[in-house]
Amino acid sequence: MVGPITDEERTAAMTRLKAGVVGLVGASGALVALYGDAGPMGIAAALVGGLVVGVALTWYISRIMR
Repeated sequence: MVGPITDEERTAAMTRLKAGVVGLVGASGALVALYGDAGPMGIAAALVGGLVVGVALTWYISRIMR
């Protein structure tokens, strides 16, 4: 039988979920730049920009869910 999860397990799961969201948004920006025939610097800039947007989005969602 499965019992309730502990606070530590919940915190670890939320951290992994947040990292996944940030990575997904960052990868999405890089893939869009790649699809748009951007050069390596453009792809890197889109990746960094996507990661920044992902962090901001994750922070906002975390903030409103409290």
